[in-house]
Amino acid sequence: MPDGGCAHKCVLVTKLGAEDALATTTQNAKNDKLQRTELIRATLATLHAFLSWIPLGYIFESPLLETLLKFFPLPSYRNLSLQCLTEVAALNFGDFYNSQYVKMVSFQPVRTYLKLMHKGLARNRHLLRIWRCFSRPSARQV
Repeated sequence: MPDGGCAHKCVLVTKLGAEDALATTTQNAKNDKLQRTELIRATLATLHAFLSWIPLGYIFESPLLETLLKFFPLPSYRNLSLQCLTEVAALNFGDFYNSQYVKMVSFQPVRTYLKLMHKGLARNRHLLRIWRCFSRPSARQV
């Protein structure tokens, strides 16, 4: 049977090991979140580069636009999401998909956020310029 000093050392080593494991797990979770964020940003940037080559049916009939609108309110993805939406708005898709375009432009959380942002910081000016290109009536007659 171990003496009190040895038992205390075993408890101390176990406690330190548990703290180290918790710190490692916490750090891994932070790294996973960072990697996930970077992966989504890279995906959005790639999507932006290739949007003009994606068939219109896929853009408008898949959940792609809803996904872009879902990412828009998140600061990490806001500019890239809006750049993708602007690219979609610039496509020549005729009357067939105009209802989808109207839904995109009038998406209420985006409009509410932009009103608040307009009153906000200078760093949001780039985003507002992109939004103006996206929602400009001369760009698309609806």
